[in-house]
Amino acid sequence: VIDSPLPKERPLDIRDSREFIEIAHRVREGLRAGHADD
Repeated sequence: VIDSPLPKERPLDIRDSREFIEIAHRVREGLRAGHADD
């Protein structure tokens, strides 16, 4: 589980924020490592 400090309602341009980029990186790393909820 990756916790997110981002607000529930978010504008499209949030993709350029540092927080979003960091979370996206963590998600990609987890997927690359093969982590899944079993």
